[in-house]
Amino acid sequence: MPELDINQPSTRQIQQLIKDKSRLEIKLVTSDVLIGELFWQDTDYFCLTQADGSKIIVGKSAVAYIKPL
Repeated sequence: MPELDINQPSTRQIQQLIKDKSRLEIKLVTSDVLIGELFWQDTDYFCLTQADGSKIIVGKSAVAYIKPL
C-alpha cells in the first residue's frame, strides 16, 4: 500500500488546512459542492466534517478542487 508522501506540496498544504481547521468548499467532478473542515486524509480519501458534525469520506479522484472559504 502506498504511503502518504509528506514531501509533496499538495500534501503539506492539505495537512496545514487540517491543522488549521479551515472551512473549505470541495467541488466534485459531478459538480456537487461540499462545505466543511477536513478531518483527515490518506492516499486515496479525505474525511470532511460538515457543520452538523456529520462526516463524509470523499475519494480524492472525485475532487475537482478544494477552496478555503
